[in-house]
Amino acid sequence: MKASIAKILLDPFCFKQFEKAAGSNFIDLDRLEFTSKVNEFYEAQGISALKDGYAPFCKHLFIPNTFTTVATSCVEITKENQRFLRSGYEARRSNELAVLVQWIDINEV
Repeated sequence: MKASIAKILLDPFCFKQFEKAAGSNFIDLDRLEFTSKVNEFYEAQGISALKDGYAPFCKHLFIPNTFTTVATSCVEITKENQRFLRSGYEARRSNELAVLVQWIDINEV
């Protein structure tokens, strides 16, 4: 008998990613359908699929991007695009500490 593993649930913090108002990175699936697909992947891979995060209670599960409406927000830094690389300190909200971020401005490429 195969031991069962805990289910992965969505935190309300993520709900906005399922709304078209989120911009180009919204997930065009019902939240329950998305959660079901994530759990199918997790159950097939097993608990070893979880990768350590910054603290013992934080784990990551990396799944293939089969959600066609979700665009990638990262790109490999190469010799060709390195000159377009920018960096700066940004905070998402006024009450948060700014952190160092890097980006390539799509308008400059």
